[in-house]
Amino acid sequence: QAELDRQVDAQLLSEADKLRAFARTSRDPYSGERFTTGASLLTAFMAVHRPEHNAAFFSVVNGRADRRSPGPVPVRLDRDPEVVALMARTADTRIRSLDSRAGTVRYGVVPVQMAG
Repeated sequence: QAELDRQVDAQLLSEADKLRAFARTSRDPYSGERFTTGASLLTAFMAVHRPEHNAAFFSVVNGRADRRSPGPVPVRLDRDPEVVALMARTADTRIRSLDSRAGTVRYGVVPVQMAG
């Protein structure tokens, strides 16, 4: 189990790095300007980056689940109010585990704040 956790953690860290790189270099496809809201940045990121098999992205904006990556997943954590509240309270990038209806889930949180 420890080796599997290390592999999943590496995957989650890689996804966090992709999001950070996207935030530094990407522009809003509609305006050509830098993203002005975290919601628009996350929506655009999820439109062009697909999670690995048995993984999903979802965004929490102002304490509510906002968008989710397409595709089937074992459990819709974005529909669980306790999980969404946990994600909303997280102020730092982290990788943790939680119990869900589908079993133990390894998850990563990357808080996004826009400058300005």
